[in-house]
Amino acid sequence: LSIPMCGVTYEFTRKVYELLGLDVNCIAEPEKLNTYDLLKIREGAAPSAPQGEGRASSRPQGEGAAPSAPQREGRASSRPLDYAKIKRILTQNKDFNTISIGDEVAEGEQTMCKTIGCVISNPPYQEKGGSGGTNDAPIYQDYSLMGARVTERYSDFIIRANWFTGGRENLLGAFRKEMLESRQIRSLKTFADGNDAFPGDVEIKAGVCYYLRDSKSNGPCDYTLCQGGETISVPERNLAESDIFIRNPTLAEIVRKVLQKAKDLGQGHFVSEILSGDTPFGIPTNPAESKKTPFPVSEKREGAFAIRLDLLGEKQKRVVAFVRRSDIKKNAQDIDANKVFIPKAGGSGNDPLVLSPAIVAPRGSVCSQTFIYAKFSSAAEAKNFARYLQTRFLRMLVSARKNTQDALSKVYAFVPLQDFTASSDIDWSKPIPDIDRQLYAKYGITAYKAFIESMIKPMAVM
Repeated sequence: LSIPMCGVTYEFTRKVYELLGLDVNCIAEPEKLNTYDLLKIREGAAPSAPQGEGRASSRPQGEGAAPSAPQREGRASSRPLDYAKIKRILTQNKDFNTISIGDEVAEGEQTMCKTIGCVISNPPYQEKGGSGGTNDAPIYQDYSLMGARVTERYSDFIIRANWFTGGRENLLGAFRKEMLESRQIRSLKTFADGNDAFPGDVEIKAGVCYYLRDSKSNGPCDYTLCQGGETISVPERNLAESDIFIRNPTLAEIVRKVLQKAKDLGQGHFVSEILSGDTPFGIPTNPAESKKTPFPVSEKREGAFAIRLDLLGEKQKRVVAFVRRSDIKKNAQDIDANKVFIPKAGGSGNDPLVLSPAIVAPRGSVCSQTFIYAKFSSAAEAKNFARYLQTRFLRMLVSARKNTQDALSKVYAFVPLQDFTASSDIDWSKPIPDIDRQLYAKYGITAYKAFIESMIKPMAVM
């Protein structure tokens, strides 16, 4: 049985069925039931109208491409998917190509088949309608969970891999937890670069993965990572060893050692705790051009425009402008603090630099939405923290949680917070490679130096 996404995929699937001598009546007609329709079958939702009763056709018109995923109510709908109803619709006692999204099938009614033994899918990855990129809500997790609920045993999916550590927490957090803790993922194969799985010019942030889920399984996972032309296999990997999934097994081992050593040293605080949230001073990325939240800016320091503003200008170049102190309502108490501005995004998740260079900001300064910040008691501490950000040690730990371009505070949750004063056990006056050696020794990971330096490039000295 096949459920196409649209008319184009219907015709392709039909050709494959004909070549294989399969019954084309086992392909759903996209005007009546397509992949996106399944997301409309929710608990308490009114029946959807099939084509011909006020519902738009899913077949592309002329040479139109596949339809975008529909925008759903609220986040998507706040109502959970009705898995029992989905299963009843898909297994009702009639030809599959006559099944419609509007069919009402009572519980216990005769069905075409008693069970669905396996679901195989490469579902739509995200909902369209946002401004693109990370603003488009993921929907692949809905199909993944749907597959696990309607099948009696197996579900075999290929999906984006950003659920490992990133993505929208309100949409992927519970999904990640279930996937890692279910002990039902028998095998998982990850492609750090999506082009290794789907050759072409389309970049898939965080790569892709495919997995086999078996409801009767209760054990470790047969894991494979494909990255940089190499294949790493771990026959029995525990997916639930952390709240996220670190795709590189060696990196996961280093993180475990660092966290344990930090605990042994009594270090209970991490860099994530000292970083601001998004849009820290309420100033958008393009304050002068923003229609949603316009913010007055001057290119010169004059009159009331006396507070320095770091932001991105044309062609993504860093520039300095000036704003009025009275216009800053968010975190205004930190305007005169010593600060370090850190870009909140950069790279694709496979970037060997991991982070973009930070800015040691003077007192009397703020930043746009392009940055997040940390504040310090002295300029010396701010400078030392900026040097910490340049280390391979820190960027290696960040990479464990950062598999997309996003670099908000949560990606620093594995990075132990250091003493940046003159009393520190780390000599911050040394060159960055020497600081790295001190950190490797402190956390007992000197043996991994070659591995770390093979995956993380040195950053230009500021």
